[in-house]
Amino acid sequence: MNARQRQQAFLTSSDPEATLLAHLSTLVDEVPPNDSPWHPGTPLKLLLAGYSGAGNVGTEMRAGEILRQLRHLLGPGVEFSALSMGSTLPADVLPDVTCLPLSAGYIPEVVVGATRQHHGTIACEGSMFKSTFANVLSAVMAGALAAAARGRKLSVGYGAEVADMDAPLEDFIRRHVDQSLILCRNEPSRRAAVELGLRAAPGADTGWTVPASPPEAGRRLLQARGWNGHDPILTICPMNPFWWPVRPSPQMARELRRSGAHKDRHYASLFFHAASPDIEQKYRTYLTQLGHAVRDLCRILSAFPVIVAMERVDETACRDLSVIIAAQASVVIGADHKVGDIVSMLRCSALLLSSRFHGLVGAMPAGIPSIGIAMDERIRNLFSETGQADRVVDAQDPDLANRLVTTARRLDPVEVSRASRQTVCNALQAMGNMGQRFLEEVGRCLPDFPLPARPASWQAHVAPLSPDIEAFLVESL
Repeated sequence: MNARQRQQAFLTSSDPEATLLAHLSTLVDEVPPNDSPWHPGTPLKLLLAGYSGAGNVGTEMRAGEILRQLRHLLGPGVEFSALSMGSTLPADVLPDVTCLPLSAGYIPEVVVGATRQHHGTIACEGSMFKSTFANVLSAVMAGALAAAARGRKLSVGYGAEVADMDAPLEDFIRRHVDQSLILCRNEPSRRAAVELGLRAAPGADTGWTVPASPPEAGRRLLQARGWNGHDPILTICPMNPFWWPVRPSPQMARELRRSGAHKDRHYASLFFHAASPDIEQKYRTYLTQLGHAVRDLCRILSAFPVIVAMERVDETACRDLSVIIAAQASVVIGADHKVGDIVSMLRCSALLLSSRFHGLVGAMPAGIPSIGIAMDERIRNLFSETGQADRVVDAQDPDLANRLVTTARRLDPVEVSRASRQTVCNALQAMGNMGQRFLEEVGRCLPDFPLPARPASWQAHVAPLSPDIEAFLVESL
């Protein structure tokens, strides 16, 4: 079956996800051993496989810091490319990285083809092996890692979350990713990876080291939306926790082109969000409860509310929430700004309520009081590591508004600052240790690659830190 025939089979399949996985499996199995090996004296070409180019601030925080750390670890002589959901990559976080759009062809062909053109693959997305958001996204990363490992190349998942998966995706990963190294961003993920039979080791999310723009950049964004420069800032990062996962539907895409049907569910290309009366009811309840909490907290704190779309698809939730709290002018679309500016703005907050993992990660290095609104294990894992599980509220909690207000009132700024310092310090050490483990894997797969000499400390394996994080770290050590 050639590429055109595979794509046609996918477009006419009654189960497009299963067809895509089957094609990806076949293409991975066809990769020859010793596929396009690296030769000393030539550039090492590495592929970043993830979710860049989709307007997700958290993704770009992670991918940009992976790039910075790998450039720090490997030195010159490395060329990077990245799979992209769009036609471009954000230059502020992925400078001098070649964009490889997934839309350039049928996804399995693009992924395996790109992997074969490189000497190693680094999977970048936090939600790496789980079915919460999109099986196809996990399949892209798993397929890229599998093709690299099959070709006896460097194959590393960097800062992975591993959790519940649909059976076909889990089976694919068990069969094809067992030779890759998966560096997990928390202990529950490492255990889950080991149970899958994967080569797993501890790691960290890389978003912790993202350099924030100067405080003035965040303040300018806030003032442009009506902030008076004095009132405390209440920042909210909402989403629709219930319309995931997105799945491919060629039939719905055809109907969208013909009549505009399913427009409100369209995610991108052939992919659509889940929808049902139950999902809509849960979403409206979540937003209404969140709106009540925001109004109450604004009154209690005399705060100015700012609503941030950490991913472009969160814009609808942000606009809907702004109507509920009557603050239409306070919505910020993160994808329209530099990542550093959004992080700077998050760190201006007096209080942060976030359904987005990286909203919390962006704010925590400044010790910002925050509450996570969890739809799955990621935010729970983040706070439980330092005994802060009481700062997490379930997105489906029927008493969400009261729980948020009560939790906010109970926050002890001194304890929040202590826990934040401990979380960031632990994460930075884990990042350094992850860098060391990565270099061991480079030495195993590419024994002739000339690695820069460096001390054995974890600090030497983290990219240069911004002054504010350096100061935060000094307070913790």
